[in-house]
Amino acid sequence: FLMTSGVERDVLRSIWAVADPDGVGTLVKRSQFYTILRLISLSQSHLLPPITTSNSDPASLLRETLSSTLSLKVSLPTFDAMSMPSTAHLISTYDTVPVENSAEGRSGEG
Repeated sequence: FLMTSGVERDVLRSIWAVADPDGVGTLVKRSQFYTILRLISLSQSHLLPPITTSNSDPASLLRETLSSTLSLKVSLPTFDAMSMPSTAHLISTYDTVPVENSAEGRSGEG
């Protein structure tokens, strides 16, 4: 999912390192996800400092950037659209609800 943001893979790795500092490998708090979204948004807005292989600690650099841009309003991050199945496909995937299980069918039950 994050790869569809258009942010370079190395930058995404550094962003993940900021959100998951203990290296758990998964996000366990909502605030971690918000951190990722904020950093992706900053990257898409060209407001992140360059992350290069010469940076000894890119995660520290990103944490500093987060701190220094707290009051800055930026657009929400964007991600490439995923293809959605057609309505016809969705309708054909699910069985129809029998009348006896619908709200109308249950209204006479007592």
